Amino acid sequence: MNATVTLGLVLAFAAGTALAAEPPAAQSAKWVSRKVDFAFQGFTSTYSCDGLREDVATLLTALGARKQDLKLRSSPCAAPGISELSKFPEVHGTISVLVPATAEEAGQADPAIVPAHWQSIDLTHVRGFDNRHDGQCELLEQTKRYLLPLFTSRNLDFTSDCVPHQEMLNGVTFKVEVLQPDPKPAS
Repeated sequence: MNATVTLGLVLAFAAGTALAAEPPAAQSAKWVSRKVDFAFQGFTSTYSCDGLREDVATLLTALGARKQDLKLRSSPCAAPGISELSKFPEVHGTISVLVPATAEEAGQADPAIVPAHWQSIDLTHVRGFDNRHDGQCELLEQTKRYLLPLFTSRNLDFTSDCVPHQEMLNGVTFKVEVLQPDPKPAS
């Protein structure tokens, strides 16, 4: 290898290392309301209405939905509080998500405009999400298709080996970067 190529590789590596050590760039974002209409269609997994609503709420929150604005209800269910399994439970409601603010919006004093950053999320390892069985494979596939488009996201790394009527070990990879609000400074 000649000296020019070697020097180029060393400089490229050093630049990449320096970039990786920098904190994520701040970005102005604004909260917007989105409607959720999610009908689970599973062959392997079944959920109670409450169980699906809880798992969907956990996934939506992990993706960046603002907790205090999360308003979800499940249907069709036998009766409120009954946790019998439903073949095709649904979750409906509204959430607030971050979208990038325009330069003009970022300059305004609007409480909906907040400092934000890109954060990598691995939905297969979200706290509170029951991923101990691979029946969640179908829910994660449908999350990618129907819930992820509600969010501002980038760099999706998704693979799935779901096979209807079979639980597969290590069946899903679901990593994505989403806009998240910056932590509020301590008072």
